[in-house]
Amino acid sequence: MKILSASNNAPIGVFDSGVGGLTVIRALEKAMPQESFIYFGDTAHVPYGHREPEEIKNFALQIGQYLEKQGCKMLLIACNTSTALAYDMLCQALTIPVVGVIEPAVDKVCEANGSESKRAQTAVSDGEPVGVIATQAAVNSGVFQKMFTAKSPHRPVYLMACPAFVPLVEAGITEGPQVEAAVKEYLTSLKEEGIRTLIMGCTHYPFLAAAFRRFLGPEVELLDPATETVRRGGDILASMGLLASQQKPVRRFVSSGDAEQFRKGASLFLDDPIDYVEQVIL
Repeated sequence: MKILSASNNAPIGVFDSGVGGLTVIRALEKAMPQESFIYFGDTAHVPYGHREPEEIKNFALQIGQYLEKQGCKMLLIACNTSTALAYDMLCQALTIPVVGVIEPAVDKVCEANGSESKRAQTAVSDGEPVGVIATQAAVNSGVFQKMFTAKSPHRPVYLMACPAFVPLVEAGITEGPQVEAAVKEYLTSLKEEGIRTLIMGCTHYPFLAAAFRRFLGPEVELLDPATETVRRGGDILASMGLLASQQKPVRRFVSSGDAEQFRKGASLFLDDPIDYVEQVIL
């Protein structure tokens, strides 16, 4: 556990390639409404899925260092691709605790430890097939396969790269013929394998959850990693005595691309509209 000099009311840093990580912000505001945060959307470089691993690592390092310099007390990587490729590097490079979105999701499915098993509302028995949808880069990283092999070695796990989903969400398209066609293309083989749980292994994907449910049916559980990621972050802050005590948290949004475009797009996915977005080019 890293030792911090940060105050309780310092912000939590959260970053993603674009607006997808707002699923983590929604979970954060619901679970810990007293916490301030700085959200960094790397819209100048979205999507990450087709990029080279070293390029993604470089983006993650620059953003992580920027958020640490802004006085953040914790970093939540609200991006599965960045978690898969840069989590270990960020843990080494930063002095603040880092939480990614992959392991909390895998632990939720596998009930890998006591605290997670107590929280799990539905148990997925060892051996029941699980589907994982993610970006091409996250699939290629092998992180999901390695974690499931270590935590639940007998469980069939089927992965599918879904390159069309992130551009659709970034464009604000979450329903309609384009979404239905992409869902059919990517999820048909997973449905045929009889998956019982689908891990939405990119923080953009929960915005398409309604379409996933219609296609897969009620017997398949959709797992949004955001809730478990925020819970794990809250547990770490509590153990360090760093939960916020203030009554009026500060929300700050930063984009590496066009600030007004980000503001309009992001406001579609949050309960409260965004008044202002800073543009920061790293």
